[in-house]
Amino acid sequence: MTSKKIVGTICPGKKSFPCPEARVLLERYSEAVSESLMVLEIQFQSVIAADADSNRFDLIIHEANEKRENAKYAYLNHQHSHGCAYQSLGSLEKRADEQPRPAHLKKSAC
Repeated sequence: MTSKKIVGTICPGKKSFPCPEARVLLERYSEAVSESLMVLEIQFQSVIAADADSNRFDLIIHEANEKRENAKYAYLNHQHSHGCAYQSLGSLEKRADEQPRPAHLKKSAC
């Protein structure tokens, strides 16, 4: 999955992302997820091929998962501290009968 597909999912119909820094962080997270899955796939193929040394991937998988988790929380922490989580969800506006957003976060970029 490419980050362009992710951006289109967050803000359907938008060519730009509401926050440039959030976009970069989301792209880093997307790359880290892809890298983690790629290493798992290589290990899986090694196990299927009856490679006796397939556990050699364990440390690489651990490092890839750490990178993925760090990228995920960098993105989520940025959204929380910057308020762009609400901007990203602009296409999913809350219904009138639901709890309204805080006044300082009502404006949406989507």
